[in-house]
Amino acid sequence: MEQDEYRKHYLIERDHWWFQGMRGVYGALLQRVLPHSQERGVLRILDLGCGAGGTSQWLRQFGHVTSLDASWDALDWAGRRALPDRVQGLAEQLPFRSEAFDLVTGFGLIEHIEADTTALREMARVCRRGGWLMLLTSAYQFLWSHHDRANHHQRRYTARQLDRVLRSACWEPRYMSYVNTALFPAICIVRAFQRLVGWDNRQITSDLIMPPPPLNTLCRRLLLAEAWWLQRGALPFGVSLVCVARRAIDV
Repeated sequence: MEQDEYRKHYLIERDHWWFQGMRGVYGALLQRVLPHSQERGVLRILDLGCGAGGTSQWLRQFGHVTSLDASWDALDWAGRRALPDRVQGLAEQLPFRSEAFDLVTGFGLIEHIEADTTALREMARVCRRGGWLMLLTSAYQFLWSHHDRANHHQRRYTARQLDRVLRSACWEPRYMSYVNTALFPAICIVRAFQRLVGWDNRQITSDLIMPPPPLNTLCRRLLLAEAWWLQRGALPFGVSLVCVARRAIDV
């Protein structure tokens, strides 16, 4: 990720519709984890690719959080949130003992990693037997754009591709859904237009900007409505992909 992106995340992730809505989505996913795990507040959580630390801060209500990122710049911004356990490292070579965590999260992570299977195997190694993995990643390669380049993405996934790579890395997918479905048609049109006029090839920054308050509120409500639905079912398509997986017995 470009260094300036961490500053942008830090400044707006408290109020931006994407971050607010996705916290609702993560909460819906955790409802699928917590009934089968330890009581709320005592989970040992590893938040990989923590960025500016907003999600790590939110996760602290569910237990003790260790925040890891490959970038010292990201960890500096995360430190401004008074996160006590920040570690610099790579997901492909995690500096933790085996079975150290109950829950591993990777929100917007594996699309950045060239060796995604290696990283997922490392996540399985540091997660206890029967522990959990929660992922958010980017969906559909045909949506590839300047936003992916600015964030140093390697790829985007379909649900079938993500299921396959998880199973090859000792994870058992238990729930998977697309998300950000309501805005999917509009984003498809925008991406197609950008490619048609060549604008996408000139732009090197991400789409992360603070929209006007009415639009921000509308987008947040749409994403929170999807979070409500994810507690009951799955969505058939979307801009992003979320999943919950359980660590296999043998790694």
